[in-house]
Order: sequence, then structure tokens, then C-alpha cells
Amino acid sequence: MAADRAHKRGLTPIRANHNDNVTYKDPADADLEDVAHRGLAPSERPQPDVVIVGAGFAGLSAGALLADRGVRVLVLEARGRLGGRATAFRDRETGEIVDNGQHVMFGCYRETLGFLDRIGARQNVRIQDALSIPFIARSGQRSLLECPCWPAPLHLLGGILRWNALPLRDRLSALRIAPAMARARWTQPAAAASTETVLDWLRRHQQTERLIKALWEPLAIAALNQPIAAAAAAPFI
Repeated sequence: MAADRAHKRGLTPIRANHNDNVTYKDPADADLEDVAHRGLAPSERPQPDVVIVGAGFAGLSAGALLADRGVRVLVLEARGRLGGRATAFRDRETGEIVDNGQHVMFGCYRETLGFLDRIGARQNVRIQDALSIPFIARSGQRSLLECPCWPAPLHLLGGILRWNALPLRDRLSALRIAPAMARARWTQPAAAASTETVLDWLRRHQQTERLIKALWEPLAIAALNQPIAAAAAAPFI
């Protein structure tokens, strides 16, 4: 993702809004010596106010926020790239770029998008005007879920109802979940019990097994990085 690509372009030290308060170091450099301060006695070198271990999204966003507030930050990362799970690799067999970690980003991810704005990486994210997802079933059948530009969650329901990958009966079952999804926008976390999984919640709202397998499970895994039988329902809703 954006952080990984920035590192590959050689943008170290990391800068938040061109802020000089964040420095990235590989712990393999035993003395953590900054090239800019070679020749200075250790006591004369500027010392960080905060040391952050790990340059994943959490570490980078914390470092950028602290740097914006004038704090000198040192970020340590053992691997040769930034971003943690927010990275990608090319599949050797297909040549396709495969995401590692988060596979999808929604408009409701305000803090994530705000962080990308802060580090000047928002342009590296492709934003869809309307949700459009190509699907390939295990049988090889290809289909496209295209959602109209309606308010959420009506846009998703509109896309499901005209999605030809499933029989009409399965698509109509999505209507049973519409009221719960709409209420969840205003009543979270009351919309789901703390112990309720995504799978439990979907079955409680009478979603067919085919619709769960074809749509809800892939979406939930992409958003939560957990199997639906284990992932909590509240964040998904």
C-alpha cells in the first residue's frame, strides 16, 4: 500500500506533512547512528522524545500524529519495508498483485483516510464512485456486483437484487437484513451482542447459506481479516 511504496521510493526519514520530527531506523543498525550526526559524541546527538517499535499502520500513524505536535519520534522496524500488513506481492503463477492484510477500504474508515491525507498518500488509493466488485466462483462463473449511487445500505441492497450470480430467492433474502443494517448506523454497539459473531448475526437475520458464502463471507473477511465464525459482528455491521 501507500506506506510500502513510499519506502521503496527511498523516502526515509519518514516525514509527516514534511515534518522533520520522524526518523525511521532499522534495528539491524546496532548503534542506530543517524548519518546526519556522524562525528558527534553520543551526548551531542539529538535524542528522540518517543521511540515506536513497529512501522505498521499503527506505528506510522502514531509517529505522524506525534510529529505534527512537535515531538521527536524514532520508529524502529525490523523488516526492509514500511506498512506492516499493508503491503502486497505479485503471485508467481498468475502475475496478479495480491494484497496482504486489508483487502478493501470503505468510506467510513475516516481515521485511515485521515492518516493517508496526513502523510500525502491519499492519491495512491483508488476510490470508487460506486461499489463495483468482480466475482469469480469456484465453478469459474464470472459476475459483477454493481451498486447504484444510493445512500448506504440501500446501495448494497440494490446491487444484490440485480446481481445475477445467485437465484432470486437468495438475493431477496438480503431484504431481511436491510432494517437491521439501517438501525445499526445509529444504535451500535447495541445492534449486536458482544459475543455474537458475523455468522451468527447473518443467520439471525435469515440470510441464505448461498448468499452468505457468495457475498457476506468474502466481504467480511476482506474487511475484518477473520473467518466469519470467529469475527465479532459489531465491527462488520
